[in-house]
Amino acid sequence: MKKILIAMVVIAAILITAAGCNGGDSEPMDLQAVGSTGQEERKEQEKPPETSSTPAITQPDSPVEKNLDMNALRAQVSASSGDVFSWPYSYLPQDFPAYPGGEIVFASHDDDNDLLIFIQDTNESDFAAFGAALKSAGWEFYMDVEGWEILSRGEMFVIAIYEDGETGILVCDMAGAYDWPAEQLPDGLPVYPDGDIIFLSISEDNSWVSLLIRNTDRRTVDEYITTLKAAGWTIISVEDDETSVGKGTFMISIEPEADGAVSIFVMDFGFDVVGMFNEVYEWPEIMPSYVPEYTDGSITASWSITDEGSTFYIMVEETTREALDEYLELLVEAGGDVTEADNDENPLIEMFIFSLEGGKVYMEIMASGVFAVSGIDVSIYISISA
Repeated sequence: MKKILIAMVVIAAILITAAGCNGGDSEPMDLQAVGSTGQEERKEQEKPPETSSTPAITQPDSPVEKNLDMNALRAQVSASSGDVFSWPYSYLPQDFPAYPGGEIVFASHDDDNDLLIFIQDTNESDFAAFGAALKSAGWEFYMDVEGWEILSRGEMFVIAIYEDGETGILVCDMAGAYDWPAEQLPDGLPVYPDGDIIFLSISEDNSWVSLLIRNTDRRTVDEYITTLKAAGWTIISVEDDETSVGKGTFMISIEPEADGAVSIFVMDFGFDVVGMFNEVYEWPEIMPSYVPEYTDGSITASWSITDEGSTFYIMVEETTREALDEYLELLVEAGGDVTEADNDENPLIEMFIFSLEGGKVYMEIMASGVFAVSGIDVSIYISISA
């Protein structure tokens, strides 16, 4: 169970919408594209002159359109006049590789030195070749998964996304770092004490925040984890170099990256993450007293707590049919109703549904290996309304 929920965090981290690389909102610069059609060979490194036939590289005022948001880019293209741009060599380092395929249907550049490019009629091979060319040019990968890449070199930062024949590229100068986003983080979360926040992404519903901090070191990372523990955060797991801590409904994953960087991912699960991720091997102490305790066998338990109520997941291994029957009798004595579910599909498994406290407590009890004298496994699901 813990591995499944941790996987949810990883998936959420991958499915982020990349924010612009520099903090603050600046007025757009009215710059020109290199040419009007195709992806021509570089002829000059200087900014081309403005002409009436050359589509302008502009930057929309809307903050959502300053992000690498594929849906916003599609909307921008739909509202445009159908211009096709050349590769914007003038706004990139001299050895920055051109994207090898497709058509550039949108491009913009602003005062923060953020360059946004949207390419259609491309494919996965083009996207892979672009990433390989960047790596050959000395760009280092921070994230390299299917359809998503984050790279850096010196003071430059590249985020690229591929989706269904379309590629979005955000190239920006890392000189302007973000401030610590205290308003979007749990109350009282200690500020990371070192480095520059060069990447920041916040979900639309503020359920998660992703940061990449550069110019720090492993000692500072370890000291920050110690600070979190002193502030009441509980260590949930340590796997390889990644440490996860939890407090209330929030979990934070902290992982040192290459070249003195650290990634921090904060997520609000909406339930008690410490109880859910930290499995205990006894009947939960926080279980209400009106729910009888199962006292036989080897117990593994976890739980979640929200405003709507509590949910407990309990696995009992190496118990007996006699102990199960005794527990069912305890439930009846506690004033509840127990009914045997229909088990025709699998005669080796029995399920019982139990309600208590006028329906406030709902329980599902499933036993496997019910014909064995010993070695029965029993799973207990308990839902308690607030």
